[in-house]
Amino acid sequence: MLGVDAKLSNRYNHPHIKLIPYALLDEEKQVDIYITQNPGCSSIYPPDKFVIDTFLWCAGEHPLYKSISKTTTLDKFASDNGIQKIDYIKIDTQGAELLVLKGAKNILKTTSFIKVEVQFNPLYEGASLFSDIDMYLRSQGFVLYRFFDLNHYGVFGEKLINLEEFELNFDALIFKLPQKGGQLFTGVMPSSSQKPKNLC
Repeated sequence: MLGVDAKLSNRYNHPHIKLIPYALLDEEKQVDIYITQNPGCSSIYPPDKFVIDTFLWCAGEHPLYKSISKTTTLDKFASDNGIQKIDYIKIDTQGAELLVLKGAKNILKTTSFIKVEVQFNPLYEGASLFSDIDMYLRSQGFVLYRFFDLNHYGVFGEKLINLEEFELNFDALIFKLPQKGGQLFTGVMPSSSQKPKNLC
């Protein structure tokens, strides 16, 4: 069976893509990673037991074992590699997003747009939530742009309940969409710099 690095190298084998096998956080240290049934749900934080026992779609978060990884920061990586500017940053680290951002305080000053996964309700014990990330990004000169990929989880047939329509407004354009039951847990939060830096 191919290792993770080999799988990624095969999948993203393109001259414009460079894979760098570093784990990013807010400092250089050694951390435990909880490897889960669905590898994409693995995190430095243990999965919330209530969530994985309650919501069917979160069953893949059941932990199988722990692994160890060394971390660095995005600021250090940029400094070590002569990177003076990063236009766009995308972060999806299963609850560790705020720590990654705190390790990028210097390079964020050069960044125009950030796309980060957020949790509105905890999927992992001790993970940062939307409000934490939003406040931190605002303190660094960013503002919320919009939400994508909002995920609701329901129990006891809740997802089948019809709620009032959800309204999306784009200036004078108004779209009304059907809305089902379920509690909001995750989404993607793009944020833009209040003072765009060469943003086209």
